[in-house]
Amino acid sequence: MVGGFGRPSTGELGFELFVPADEAAGVWNALFRAGGAHGLRPYGVNAMFTLGLEKLYPAHGTDIDESLTPFHLGTDAFIKFDKGDFIGREALLRTREAGVKTAWVGLRLTGEIPVPAQTPVMAEGREVGRITYSGNGYSVGAVLATAHVEREFATEGAEVSVLGKPATVARKAFFDPKGMRLKS
Repeated sequence: MVGGFGRPSTGELGFELFVPADEAAGVWNALFRAGGAHGLRPYGVNAMFTLGLEKLYPAHGTDIDESLTPFHLGTDAFIKFDKGDFIGREALLRTREAGVKTAWVGLRLTGEIPVPAQTPVMAEGREVGRITYSGNGYSVGAVLATAHVEREFATEGAEVSVLGKPATVARKAFFDPKGMRLKS
């Protein structure tokens, strides 16, 4: 059995286990027998997406795909151009030089209902971006969303609107922005 200790896509301290399919049920049952008394509980895909949204973790296929670069997502600090050659290095250098027009951000929405993907994000009377995902942020008591918006509006606290209602741009996680839960 191979396991990894770290942050699953939920932003919580935990393990990700990789086991052969024919052994998965046995491992599942053993974990819950041992962990049940300590509060171990399963969660599903919807919970994973909600927790990831609260931590502002981009989801592949929803927030990111092969057409976007780390410069669009704000993860370019993790690229080590000084560590030698790697596949895609020249393309990333060209992108860094040219710059990108949009940035991926979080939004705290007004209202009680998540909005559909591709809903326009508006500012100054015009469309400045599109929602990629929206859901209830149960840990923070707000409806949240992610979106790609023009860089000019991708600053912490910027005011935009979604479906005619005010929304606030976030560049930091909505829940546990300093990552203290992962360090406990």
